[in-house]
Amino acid sequence: MIMRRSAPEVSVRMVRKLRAAPQDVYASWTNPKSLGLWLIEDGETVKALALDVRAGGRFRLEGLDRDDNAFSLSGTYLEVIENRHLAFSWDYEGPNPDLSCGPSVVMADFRPLAPGWTELSVIHHLLENHGEQVRRAVSSRPRTPQRRIVQDPRVPASVSHRA
Repeated sequence: MIMRRSAPEVSVRMVRKLRAAPQDVYASWTNPKSLGLWLIEDGETVKALALDVRAGGRFRLEGLDRDDNAFSLSGTYLEVIENRHLAFSWDYEGPNPDLSCGPSVVMADFRPLAPGWTELSVIHHLLENHGEQVRRAVSSRPRTPQRRIVQDPRVPASVSHRA
């Protein structure tokens, strides 16, 4: 019997050292007024953003890209550990085919480094399928992953940095 390997999982990882306490960085990811700053790029506009930050809760962002084309980002919160961890499904609908990868999972970890400093680690698992793969990606996250700290001098103390 011939077994075919599925396509390898593609993930994107970003690690930043931020001059803010973990609870402040976490709050910026759970507040509709600030979450949009993390999720959109320069030149894009948030038209509406709704959050229900709890396991099983949903989020939806509606916006306009640089060319005034409508797009949306939506998902379901899979794990919520206050001030420490968020995991949510992610689905993009819009004109950019590079972002239309199907449902995927985003995990954000907020780790204290020193008083007033946080390491933010965001991993976007670009999964081809969802369902069981999404649950496996979340449940299999390493408890002590290797991390590379990047000092970004552009990060203001107000945590208005884009991921």
